[in-house]
Amino acid sequence: MTFVGLATKYRPKKFQQIVGQPDTAIVREIFRSTDSIPPLLLFCGPSGVGKTTIARIIAATVNCSNQDTSGEPCGSCTDCLAVFSDKHINVYEIDAASYGGTEALRDLVSKAHINSTGVNTFIIDEAQSISSQGWNVLLKTFEEPPPNCLFILLTSEPRKVPSKIRTRALSFNFKHVSPKIIKNYLTLLVEKTNINISLDDINSIVNHCEGSLRNAFMMVEQCSLSEFTAEELFSNRDLSVDYFISMIKKDYAGTLTIIESWWGEIGD
Repeated sequence: MTFVGLATKYRPKKFQQIVGQPDTAIVREIFRSTDSIPPLLLFCGPSGVGKTTIARIIAATVNCSNQDTSGEPCGSCTDCLAVFSDKHINVYEIDAASYGGTEALRDLVSKAHINSTGVNTFIIDEAQSISSQGWNVLLKTFEEPPPNCLFILLTSEPRKVPSKIRTRALSFNFKHVSPKIIKNYLTLLVEKTNINISLDDINSIVNHCEGSLRNAFMMVEQCSLSEFTAEELFSNRDLSVDYFISMIKKDYAGTLTIIESWWGEIGD
């Protein structure tokens, strides 16, 4: 059985499911009608607060076969299901930290000129990592965007995005989620699932997740899988960081090794 993390399992598929980000309502209004789609969006904000999730919801919205006047994707048509399973032929997502060079972006731009029945949507994460030559490749496309084409740039360091790009984009700033919202969200999650963690654990997670719901989900997973209290886990920050990295990389053998280390330290 393939392991599915909580952050993936409970990832929102509609704008109304996003919590802690007021600008989401504005984004939904912009895409309430697909008659006039802005060609370039810039999402700025710390990691783990919903930038990629919102970008995927937009990709589903503009390609949805059954979108109504609410501005939400239906979530059940063939197009929506394809977007949320990373299989839609019109939606491309890359990590610029790995693929921010000139050739990779030229290949991406070439896809923007492909005629399609939907909207060619390009989600570029870690946009601050794009090379200067790569920005030049993109700039030509941003100056004269092809029809039915949408680029969404995601960055945690907007100052590293050239001003000539920022001035052409419709920008939104996403912030850390408030502790109160994270606590309420985790409390509801625990009530609706079989996750066995205490209120003390939730409070500790809220204090350590740095305003990131994604971090909070991973910490809940960490507690439930290891059967340690949150405070026991957070007492060794180095191992906790290693644990999070192995979970992100889906290195489950490495994750088990770290858990065994924790058991060994407690036993000592």
